[in-house]
Amino acid sequence: MLLYHYYDKKIGPFKNLSDLSIEEANRILLTIKSEKPETMCAKRQDSYIADRRHFEKIQKQ
Repeated sequence: MLLYHYYDKKIGPFKNLSDLSIEEANRILLTIKSEKPETMCAKRQDSYIADRRHFEKIQKQ
């Protein structure tokens, strides 16, 4: 089986926000919100990254 990941050349390939620093993840999310406001990702709340990190920490316990 082959798996393909298509991406916008301007944005680049998929990055896991959990692998990035909080600052870089927030920067990427803000870029998406400004450049692609119609996407589902752009509609996430401003606290999304902090909330995500919090829930990931709980899950690891």
